[in-house]
Amino acid sequence: MIVQKSISIHPKLLEMKKLNSTGKALLFCIAFFSLILSSCKKDEVVDTPTVSVSLTAEQQIEKALVAFAANLAANPATTADLSARIKTYMLENREFFYGSTVTLLNSAGVATYSPYWYRSGDSLLELNLAADTAYHINDQPWLRQPIDIGSAIWTTPYFDAGGGNVWMKTKSVPVIVNGKIIAVATTDLAILKSEQKIELALGAFVSNLEASPANTTDLSARIKAYLEGNPDLFYGSTVTLLNSAGVAYYSPYWYRSGNSMLLTDLAADTAYHINDQEWLRQPIDSGVAIWTNPYFDLGGGNIWMKTRSVPVFVNGQIVAVATTDLAL
Repeated sequence: MIVQKSISIHPKLLEMKKLNSTGKALLFCIAFFSLILSSCKKDEVVDTPTVSVSLTAEQQIEKALVAFAANLAANPATTADLSARIKTYMLENREFFYGSTVTLLNSAGVATYSPYWYRSGDSLLELNLAADTAYHINDQPWLRQPIDIGSAIWTTPYFDAGGGNVWMKTKSVPVIVNGKIIAVATTDLAILKSEQKIELALGAFVSNLEASPANTTDLSARIKAYLEGNPDLFYGSTVTLLNSAGVAYYSPYWYRSGNSMLLTDLAADTAYHINDQEWLRQPIDSGVAIWTNPYFDLGGGNIWMKTRSVPVFVNGQIVAVATTDLAL
């Protein structure tokens, strides 16, 4: 986008009645200079483009939660108003903000009150995590870690049994007043909706691969086009071609790295042991699509992820396995 430049005069300079003679002279110079600039040829003006930065879901949560925690530090919450403030925070933010709590702590750093608002369909529901003795709130990593280290953290992915009861990761920010942590504010990022987007897209890609089987000549380009055609949450993708014994012989893996897309052949990397990988073995052995459990993909994407794997059938035989990775 090209932004047309313009010169604006500060409103204070327009209060002519309040200006002395020096101020009026200054205003005249500014107006004259503005007139001279506006008469310049367009090709003599170097316009400055605006840069549109698209924040990831994690970055949007971080930005909103840090602001919320700062508000809580400036205006400490009480048991009377905390629940309403958390609900308002949730209503003001996007649907991928799955849930939020602010856990109030006593002087010993033990949770005393933790109203948790979370999404359920089109509704927002509430429960008090600190009142649920079966939940063991003081042992939860999302609470303990920021208290112990005194700074914000992202948890690793986990199933929040007794809380949101979904797979999620949590951003936790300590609320500090007079040098002491009085509360921990959190926001949960649910993984489920991202999974559904990947399932639909990968299913369509597999149907295309079954109708028009890939070969070593065109497969890499088709995977790259698939990844480019989908949102950033699709971290990486491969289609692993199998021989008649079900052994991988070609697996071009395209994955995101900053604003770039990189390529590696997982089947050619003997240190990766592709034929032992869960994301490949399970769909071959079971003959159905699977989601792996979250794992650190050492030697592949080298990040925490979970993988959707779908067997590709031709004439009743599994000839390949198509995958998409969801970065966590």
